[in-house]
Amino acid sequence: MPRIRDELRALDTSARALRRFGMTVGTALLLLGVLFLWRHRLAGWPLAILGVVLLLVAVIAPTRLTAVHRVWMTLAIAMGWVMTNVILTIVFFLVLTPLGLLQRLFAKPSLDLAFKAGESSYWATRSAEGRSLADYEKQY
Repeated sequence: MPRIRDELRALDTSARALRRFGMTVGTALLLLGVLFLWRHRLAGWPLAILGVVLLLVAVIAPTRLTAVHRVWMTLAIAMGWVMTNVILTIVFFLVLTPLGLLQRLFAKPSLDLAFKAGESSYWATRSAEGRSLADYEKQY
């Protein structure tokens, strides 16, 4: 969690950044509120009102949004940290672990790491067949 604290200390709390935050979040909440009002009638009023309030404060006095910005960014950074770890864990256990188990099950080595008896070096010699000078000009 020290990384989260460092990110919170480095937050840009200038009037311009706070205005941009208020306008962005206010617009998003207003649009969500209007969408909910259109779909579900009364359920969107709180979001629409909150969006309008954020927009007004962002235009009139953006520095008043410092606390809201700090709370919002704390939640966003914490959620990002948690979701990153959850997603990486899921990918590891649902994708990489089964692939590794299947490779071991079918005894398919992905790297030729075994030292061959009678060999004096690990160097792998390649045949010159199928290679031309043009292959060396555009290697990638």
